[in-house]
Amino acid sequence: MNTRKKTSGSRHTIFLFVVLLLSQLTLADEYAVVVNTVNPYDTVDISKAKKDVRLYYLKNQNQWPHKEKVKAYGLPSSSAGQLAFNDGVLNMSDSELTQHWLNKKQTTGETPPKPLKSDRAVLTLVSKRPGAFGIVSLGSTQSLPAKVKVLFTF
Repeated sequence: MNTRKKTSGSRHTIFLFVVLLLSQLTLADEYAVVVNTVNPYDTVDISKAKKDVRLYYLKNQNQWPHKEKVKAYGLPSSSAGQLAFNDGVLNMSDSELTQHWLNKKQTTGETPPKPLKSDRAVLTLVSKRPGAFGIVSLGSTQSLPAKVKVLFTF
């Protein structure tokens, strides 16, 4: 009987491990960067798109290649989407990002992109500004406004 309990416990542990592993795999590509459809920026090179969006978000570059002024929208700093963006697109920790914005404010007067509280707010503002981009959950991209397209997922 003890053997049966150990085997049952081992199966339960393996099952939980597999569930945990699968849940981690599904965490990939849960968010998207969206842009206005007027924006002609398009690339099949996701790595390049991420590098460019990083430059725009950090305000190291203020125009798209077609010369439209960039307007970035973020999410609240503690939100899962913003944290995923910081890690997966900006490749920066919270402290690195905080230091970046302190330096930026002192040297150029620039402040971080405006954090919006919902995907709907991001989609609404991106649809109204040709140079805008923002971060949304992948689920919200299933029914995008007519003037919004997905640039890439992360």
